Amino acid sequence: MRMVSAIALLLGCGHALHPEVPARSPDGILAWAAKRTGPDPVQARLDLHLVSPAFSGGTNGILVADSPSQTHLAVLGLFGSPVFTATIDARGLTVDLPPQRRRLVAPDAASVLAEVTGGALAPADLTALLLGELPWAHLEPIRKRKLADGSVSATWEARAGLLVSVVLDTDTGCPRELSATLADRTVFAAAWEPFALVTLNGQPWRVPSRVTLQSGDAELSIRYRGWKIPDPVPPVFDNPPPEGVVVESLAEVGPGLGISALLGGMLSVP
Repeated sequence: MRMVSAIALLLGCGHALHPEVPARSPDGILAWAAKRTGPDPVQARLDLHLVSPAFSGGTNGILVADSPSQTHLAVLGLFGSPVFTATIDARGLTVDLPPQRRRLVAPDAASVLAEVTGGALAPADLTALLLGELPWAHLEPIRKRKLADGSVSATWEARAGLLVSVVLDTDTGCPRELSATLADRTVFAAAWEPFALVTLNGQPWRVPSRVTLQSGDAELSIRYRGWKIPDPVPPVFDNPPPEGVVVESLAEVGPGLGISALLGGMLSVP
């Protein structure tokens, strides 16, 4: 199934936000966004929909985030069992294909995500964006301004030459849209639909209802269908391969790790 192939690379708001922003000036909203914290760990049920030149379709899945350095996505089949998982943890990036009894590993997850997103995202950045947080908000923006509708636009130089521009909602401080540009070329983009207020373990948090990620010629839309704080955390991190599973290098599966390579059938899940 080509869809899960593309999701593998697209994945290489959220974590908690209290209900209201106390100051609606650009500086006040940016300060609020910078100190957002949330439940850790957190788990969500997902609907996923991919649109690309090679494949368009939908499925469902589960997201588990246990600290910014540990993130797990499971794409589920018709009967609720995983047909594809992508895990970022101390081992790097691990892609499991249970129907094929294959495991693809990349010890340097950061390099994989950098190739997929044009250098825009590190692993912790991806986790933050999936949960509706801004990993650059603690930095001083190089530009900031209030827009006509009251929202705030801010631009950071996330890495040398890489500019990340974000529009923040004036009432909640939640991100609405993001674009990452390198040499005046957009290399990665994200958009969030209105955040919902939920109660987890007795505390109010604002979480995204949907996030759309765009990289290259592929767009992945994730609709969140439910959030919880898992106790205990599912045993999805730092796991050895099951008996009989063939372990391969993700870098050697195909000629490069780009979206186009995966969509061309680098991986195939029946």
